[in-house]
Amino acid sequence: MYHVYVADETKEELIKSLNSPICDALASNNITPSRVAKKLSQLIDAKETKHFAFQGRVEDMVELEALDIQLKATDLSAKLLDIYPAERHRIEGQITETRSPDELAALRTIAKGVVEAIRHGHNAKKDNIDK
Repeated sequence: MYHVYVADETKEELIKSLNSPICDALASNNITPSRVAKKLSQLIDAKETKHFAFQGRVEDMVELEALDIQLKATDLSAKLLDIYPAERHRIEGQITETRSPDELAALRTIAKGVVEAIRHGHNAKKDNIDK
């Protein structure tokens, strides 16, 4: 069985480089962490007005807790705060195809090249946007 090892730093850099355009697009549309937090704070305390009508006329109105909205806002807040335990998935199996050490080295070189190409492509796009 073969294991492919990627340094944690490389994983983090790759994730940051892939997330950066998304974060930039959100920020340019005024969707910031502060604004999201403010909106969630409002939604956690959401209220709704129920109208009671009789023969087409509103007879009474009652302001109630909007529990469905509050629950969704609380759930999203907990996810953003990373309160829930991480989901764990165990993948097991045996690689039936064997590769020589030279083939494995070539595959590692290709994988590193792909990571560098992604990084370079992202930086090139960012440079073109800045111009």
